[in-house]
Amino acid sequence: MTLKEVKFHADAYWWQRDEMGELLAHFTSIIANPHYKSDIKPNKIYKRRDTKEISKEEKQAEFDKAVKLMGAKSIPVTRQVK
Repeated sequence: MTLKEVKFHADAYWWQRDEMGELLAHFTSIIANPHYKSDIKPNKIYKRRDTKEISKEEKQAEFDKAVKLMGAKSIPVTRQVK
């Protein structure tokens, strides 16, 4: 087995683990929410390995860059970042 194949199998393993973790976190939050005053979100229970945390400032910078490239008149644009 080549190194490329080993990396492919390792990536597939971690992807499968992340998918199962998200699924279990979703069902866990559904079961746990009636017992708590505030809602527990699945992403608070399990975080994927392949996602990066992006700050609001970075999101706003990407949004402004996209608006600058497209032009503000091409698509009606609002400046709300969630």
